[in-house]
Amino acid sequence: GVTDRLVVRRLDARQLEAVLALLALAVAEMPADQFAALSRAEVERTFGPDGVVHGAFRGARLVAYQSLLAHGDGADNLAGDLKLPAGSVVNLEETVVHPDARGRGLNDRLTARSRRWAREQGFKVLATTVSPFNLGSVKSHMKAGFALEALAQKYGGAWRYVLALALR
Repeated sequence: GVTDRLVVRRLDARQLEAVLALLALAVAEMPADQFAALSRAEVERTFGPDGVVHGAFRGARLVAYQSLLAHGDGADNLAGDLKLPAGSVVNLEETVVHPDARGRGLNDRLTARSRRWAREQGFKVLATTVSPFNLGSVKSHMKAGFALEALAQKYGGAWRYVLALALR
């Protein structure tokens, strides 16, 4: 299939600009109520010691990425929404897929890679937020094994589903 020609691997800071370009494309084509994009500084933090970014490449072109960040005891840790210990939860910050590559199972492949990384780091739960209006993302995450756990106000009062995936 089409995804067989894709290579999924961990990214490093050399791919920061490619990640930011793909993010800008997603922001430009997505309604504002459906996607809360990270700032440049937040994206940079996912490349640091508390995060990881996995990307999917078709040839040399980045066509999708998924970033995770451990927030520790910080307010951004979704553990509080899930009523779990902070050290047990890592946030899936963003999954961005180029419009031309959607519907090809990239979220599943990236989530499988992220799940392995999170388990290796000792986390018990991978958690994320999704706009209730972004049905494609809700369906994609649920297909990847996430369960809808809560509805909470995030990012300046926007309603978001909090989804969690137990790492077994």
